[in-house]
Amino acid sequence: MEYDLESDGKLSGKALPRLSIKDLAAAQHLEELAKAGVDSFKIEGRMRNADYVGIVTGVYRKILDEGPSAGTVDDLLLAFNRGGRFSDHYLRSEKSDSMMTGSETGSHGIYIGDVTAVNARLGIVAYIPKDNTGMPGKGDVISVRRAGTVGEICSAPISGPVISPGEVRIKGFHPEVIETIRSGDRVYRMSDASRIREASGADRGKTPVKGILTSDSNRICIEWTVSDGPSSGLKSASCIAFGTETGEEHKALSSQRCAEQLSKTGGTPFIVSDMIINSEPSVPVSLLNKLRRDSLDKLGNDITASFRKELTVDVPAPLKGSGILYTDDTGPVDIPGWKRNGSLVSAYLYEWDGSLESLECGADIYELPLRSFLKENAFGSVKALLAQYPDTKIAVYLPPASNGVFNAKTGHLLERLSAEGVFALISGDPGNAYVSRSIGLADMRDPGANIFNTEHADLVFRQGAFSAVLSQELGTMRIRDIIANCSGGLFELPVYGRIRLMHSEHCPAGYNREGCRMCHSGRTFRLKDRKGMFMPVVCHPEYCTAEILSPEILCAPEDVLSAAGGEEMICRAYFYDEDIDMRRELIEASRMLLLSRAQGPGSEAKASVKLRSAALSQGIRTGSAVKTGFYGRGIS
Repeated sequence: MEYDLESDGKLSGKALPRLSIKDLAAAQHLEELAKAGVDSFKIEGRMRNADYVGIVTGVYRKILDEGPSAGTVDDLLLAFNRGGRFSDHYLRSEKSDSMMTGSETGSHGIYIGDVTAVNARLGIVAYIPKDNTGMPGKGDVISVRRAGTVGEICSAPISGPVISPGEVRIKGFHPEVIETIRSGDRVYRMSDASRIREASGADRGKTPVKGILTSDSNRICIEWTVSDGPSSGLKSASCIAFGTETGEEHKALSSQRCAEQLSKTGGTPFIVSDMIINSEPSVPVSLLNKLRRDSLDKLGNDITASFRKELTVDVPAPLKGSGILYTDDTGPVDIPGWKRNGSLVSAYLYEWDGSLESLECGADIYELPLRSFLKENAFGSVKALLAQYPDTKIAVYLPPASNGVFNAKTGHLLERLSAEGVFALISGDPGNAYVSRSIGLADMRDPGANIFNTEHADLVFRQGAFSAVLSQELGTMRIRDIIANCSGGLFELPVYGRIRLMHSEHCPAGYNREGCRMCHSGRTFRLKDRKGMFMPVVCHPEYCTAEILSPEILCAPEDVLSAAGGEEMICRAYFYDEDIDMRRELIEASRMLLLSRAQGPGSEAKASVKLRSAALSQGIRTGSAVKTGFYGRGIS
């Protein structure tokens, strides 16, 4: 997708694919990664066809078995690539603008030469081959493009090329298309038909099994044994009784016929590598087929069951000096004198300048980015706030993803947080339970924890989490069900603000260019999409990363009340560009919403109107739409 970049209210006028990064290829690093302790490699194939999966899997399998070869990268480029090259920047701990695809965001192919001549009458296109590129073959798709233009002139599968000294002639383009091709146009090879055929005929990954058939006067039985793969050695037996079921006497089926019928595994995930017939049964073929179908279904279920494991939970010990109490099965319990009116209001700040004046807005919990504590005044402001409001809690959140730069620049701050009065560490990472415990802080989980069900929520709270935000992909009904059936802990529900759409290691403002200082200037950035929507970009100059926020402002008071039911909760307000007066108004409205649940009829509606009125005021000020149906669109 193409986005224009707005800086301090001024658009660049250039819509570019600012988030399109070249595909990762770790082909040259497999040996190093394996030595580092990697056990398996995942190949991404979203929206790719079976040919792509087959080719790429085959290439990586060959590299692991035989080592990289000269044609390795070309084979991968022909399967699919963006921008004409792959990227391994993250594996090398590097970021730069060369990671980007440029204008070519679709499959780029391999540049193989320049057109020298065309003959529409004979259907021929001739080109001079580029050095060190493979020769296309019959059935390969060839694309022709023109320098200085975006997109291709034409593409088509070709017949076998005719090679002469210094020139290659190909056929396959329609005569009318050939007339649009000019000398000097660039020729790209987009696919390798021979590789596709090889992939199509390759083993589809079926599990090999061996079978032993036995029978007596009233039943036939088969025992399958998995002969290779992760379930190697697993056995599964099935029997079918007969007699009157067969209806009449039948001749004994030959061992060959039995083996043939039992080996017809067709659309199943199994392939029969060996079949032993201990006795030839006198049954109809239909009964043998039924035994095969039923027994293979059972084998599949037995394999699945063999991988099921009881979930064990390591419950952290109580945190020293945190005031939090843990039990083995219910997570954190009440903190005396703190749960005001049964529920809390939190203020989540995407940015904080470290000053007290820009912080204090009446929240119970202030959720602040760790990087803001690099500012000299931040810890002093926190101390001043806590001195003035002793019941208030400060929580510090980590970025959704961290890297070596993050650890080097802000990792040292973690040890200091507890001593400075910070209450909790917020992260979606499952390791947050252990990091927070090690530095004496409470554990609060962000949406990145991907909590989709009651079992996961229970696990998080048994690990000692004080609170958790459920997945933002869930609908109201699913959230209500999880909250109602979870055994302990507080759920934090977003009620207002801009939701984080993406945390990006790539900066769409400065493109991670060396020496870039764009986000050090204090400018504000937004991305404008094809629909005219503006998405704020929060740059992190400390790490050279960015967050992209929703173009609309969430305001969902009724949804939050419906999802929470009568349970205690934390009501979260996200703040991006609200001034301090607006933040106070929104926090007050959120608190009024929580209090309304214990008051008379009409109180909830009145509180919802107050919160929505404040949200609409902010929307008008910033030119943003206010979205009320956030929870209704999720998974229900």
